[in-house]
Amino acid sequence: MIDEILMEAEIKMDKSLEHLQAELTHIRTGRANPALIEKVQVKAIRDSGQGLNPANDGQVVRVPIPPLTEERRKEYVRMVHAKTEEARVAVRNVRREEMHRIQQQEKAGEIPADQAKRATDQLQKITDAHTARIDAAGARKEAEVMEV
Repeated sequence: MIDEILMEAEIKMDKSLEHLQAELTHIRTGRANPALIEKVQVKAIRDSGQGLNPANDGQVVRVPIPPLTEERRKEYVRMVHAKTEEARVAVRNVRREEMHRIQQQEKAGEIPADQAKRATDQLQKITDAHTARIDAAGARKEAEVMEV
């Protein structure tokens, strides 16, 4: 029962981390990356908020990537911070939900108090590990954005 709760929590937290990593690929760095416009319709590239202006030569749509200004880099860093905070909140929400399930089982007498305590400690360790991975992903992306 407890193993199932912990495994489910880890799966949900992994999904939060995967979502963050997918979101971070859409934040522009100094290099061209197809993920920047992956979800954008061709007509909407100009309006995507990426500062891109496509050019059509009749056969191919080219999207020149202008260099980032310092101000734009700082704006992207703020976006990275916002995305990482969203991921941290998602992980904490999973922890809260699973802690609640553990407490309910303890109150119902399905598991003893010491087992519930071990499970909550283990859940906290899982949460801390995922939070550290989220912070590391955010720091890597921030370094990429600020790299000139």
